[in-house]
Amino acid sequence: METTGRSSKQQLEDQVTAIGQELNAFASGKRWVFSDDRYGGIYTNIEVLQKYCEQDKDGFIDKAVRLCDDDLDFFSEAKQKAIDGERLTETEQAGLIEHFIGVHSDILIEYLNDESIIEPARMEDYFDNPLDIEFRIAADGEVMGVSVAVTIGGPNIYVTTDDNGEVQGFWGGDKQHYPLSSEVWSQLLDWAEEMWVYTLATIQTKASK
Repeated sequence: METTGRSSKQQLEDQVTAIGQELNAFASGKRWVFSDDRYGGIYTNIEVLQKYCEQDKDGFIDKAVRLCDDDLDFFSEAKQKAIDGERLTETEQAGLIEHFIGVHSDILIEYLNDESIIEPARMEDYFDNPLDIEFRIAADGEVMGVSVAVTIGGPNIYVTTDDNGEVQGFWGGDKQHYPLSSEVWSQLLDWAEEMWVYTLATIQTKASK
């Protein structure tokens, strides 16, 4: 009997690949968090700029005009209005915002970050509330590896430092693997060491009660 839609194997492959790609982007500095809790969450470069536009559209346009003055010939009329302090129409605002988000995201991300509006996301932001963590500890107490459960039930997916770092997925008899970058492996191990210290402290506190 034929079934419609994607098979469980295909779904597992899609999920494992998506998690692996997201983690690799994380470690390469392409994910950001707002330092203001009102805008809490993890965003791409483009999403950060969109969020910033939402909270301070006029400020964004002012910074954009001053920062990237040289290549605004196409928007020369709108640029001049902004420089002169005139109110831009919604169409002019949208055009400038779309232009800068599409062309100058990296420059503006750096500029905004200098004002402490945002900061690069860290591994702890991704694993904010892990379902389960398995530590591998050497006899001297050093953390040698870690496996973090991302999903449990249906597909079981883990992010692990095994095999130089990879995402491992299991669903029924199906298995999928996605390699992680060396940056992810290093950051994951650093995060695991911090979590192990916290876990030990928690255990000791409970034992002393």
